Amino acid sequence: MNIITTYDKKEIATETYNEYIEQGKKLIISSKAKNTTKAYSSDWRMFSEWCATEGVSALPATPETVVAYLSYLFTQKKKPSTISRQKSTISQAHATAGYDSPTTAKMVIDTVKGIKRELGIMRNKKSPLLSEDLQLICDKKRDLRSLRDCALLLIGFSGAFRRSELISLDAEDVRFTREGLRVLLRRSKTDQEGAGMEKGIAYGSNPDTCPVRTLQDWLEAAQIKNGPLFRQINKHGQVSKKRLASPHSVARIVKEYVQKIGLLEGQYSGHSLRAGFATEASGNGASLDDIMRQTGHRSVEMVREYIRKQNIFKNNASTKLGL
Repeated sequence: MNIITTYDKKEIATETYNEYIEQGKKLIISSKAKNTTKAYSSDWRMFSEWCATEGVSALPATPETVVAYLSYLFTQKKKPSTISRQKSTISQAHATAGYDSPTTAKMVIDTVKGIKRELGIMRNKKSPLLSEDLQLICDKKRDLRSLRDCALLLIGFSGAFRRSELISLDAEDVRFTREGLRVLLRRSKTDQEGAGMEKGIAYGSNPDTCPVRTLQDWLEAAQIKNGPLFRQINKHGQVSKKRLASPHSVARIVKEYVQKIGLLEGQYSGHSLRAGFATEASGNGASLDDIMRQTGHRSVEMVREYIRKQNIFKNNASTKLGL
C-alpha cells in the first residue's frame, strides 16, 4: 500500500496546478480569432527580439521600455493601427503571464496619442464595389473561370461576406429555395464559438447579375455537388477539388476585374464587396438594422462609416451656393 506524505501531496497538487495553468494559456489563445492569434504571435516575436537587442526585459517590461519600442516603430514609419496593435499585444502577453500591463502607464498612453497626432489616424479605406461595376464585370461570362469569378463576386457582394468566409463555404452550406438562396455560415470573425448564422440572398432582376442564378450556373458547369464551393481552376480550365488557396484569392479576383472595367485596382480589395453592399443597400433605402443583419457587424459606427463615405455629395451644402 502506497502512502503519500503531505509533502508528496503538495508536489502533486503543484504539478496539477501548473498543468491547469498551461491549459488555461491554450484556452486564452483559442479564444482569439486565428488571424488575431497569428498577428499577436508575430508582434510579440518582434518585441521580444527588439528587447533582446537592446538588452532589456520583454516580460515583464517596464513602461519606459514600451515607450522606447513604440518610438522605434514610429521612426520605422509604421502605421498608427500597427503601433496600436503592438501595444495591445504587449498588454495581452503580460495579462496572460499574470503581470500588470506596462501599457496602462500614462507615459505609454501619451506616447500613443502623440504618435497618432503626428501620423494622423485617417484610415486608408478601399473603395466599395458597386452594382453598376458588377453589371459591367458580369455582362459576359465567357468560360468556367469567369463564371466562377462572377459567382464569387455576386455572392460576396449580396451576402456581404468577408473574404475568409467566402472561401470557407461548401456546397452543403447553400440551399436554393423559391425565395432565393439560404447560406449557412458556420463560423465567422464575430462568431468564433461556431454558433453559425444563416444569410438569405434574394433573386436579382437581371439574369447576368443575379447571384442565385449565377451560382446555380457555376455549380452545374463545374459539376459541384459537395465540398468546396469556390474552387481552384488550372491553366487548362479544369476545376480542382481544392478550394481557393486563401482570402488573398478574393482580393486578387476583385483587383483583376475592376482593372478590366477601367477602375484603379489599387483602390479596391476583397473588402470592397462588403463595403459595396452597405453602400448600395443604404442608398436604396435599407435600414441600418437590416444592413447589419446581413453584414454581421456589431458596430453601428463601422457601417455608418461606409455609408458616410459614399454619400458625401448627398444633401451637400455646396450645391446651394448658386455657382
